Amino acid sequence: MVMMLASVVDNVTNDTYVLMGTGLLIVMLTLGIGAIWEILEYFSDLAFGYGAQGSPLLDPLDDTMWDLVLDGAGGLLGGIFGPLYLRHSRRSRARLRYFAEVSRSPDL
Repeated sequence: MVMMLASVVDNVTNDTYVLMGTGLLIVMLTLGIGAIWEILEYFSDLAFGYGAQGSPLLDPLDDTMWDLVLDGAGGLLGGIFGPLYLRHSRRSRARLRYFAEVSRSPDL
């Protein structure tokens, strides 16, 4: 839903700041979801003793930090290429035309 709204706003305004804001939103959401996942792993270890944190090669703190670093790297890649895809793809342009037609519909 957020990406749909960002796509519509980006295509309507065609502003560079919207493009950068969308990229930042993607990075922040990715890091936030990764942090929530790590917290859930921690509490599952406390409650059930699953050993979800850590691996044969890493202790739990190193495992958590590498997970967050890789979440950040994936978020950064998505934050760079996601908004560019939204702005330049034919599929995104077609969706924008569809949303514009639906929003002009008298049935709303």
